[in-house]
Amino acid sequence: MQGRGSATVGVAIFGGDRVVSRALEQALTYAGYDARFLEGAPTDELAESLGGVRLVLFAPRIGAARREALLSAMRSVAATDKLPVLELFTTLEEVSADPEGVSLIEWPCSTEELARRIEATLINEADL
Repeated sequence: MQGRGSATVGVAIFGGDRVVSRALEQALTYAGYDARFLEGAPTDELAESLGGVRLVLFAPRIGAARREALLSAMRSVAATDKLPVLELFTTLEEVSADPEGVSLIEWPCSTEELARRIEATLINEADL
């Protein structure tokens, strides 16, 4: 999946459902990413937690309040304010129409489709 040199792409996963988030972590790790599920509320140490991360993934059912708190915390720190964000959503969820700076992906999707979207997002970010 990753033909971008020898460096592994760091993906941070935040989510509302621990089981789904851990499954995403496993699937992305198997696909060659340095994926890690980060639990808890955003804190002042968010920049430390996201060290080495090149993309943030919001798992399904993260919840609007948590999504907004994380985005606000990320955008307030220079080290994390430009990180691309992908959000997985189900058709049963209410999602604000394309939250600023967040690309939406319908869930469930295959690991291959998710990896394609991650790579496309990283390529688009590199072009900016």
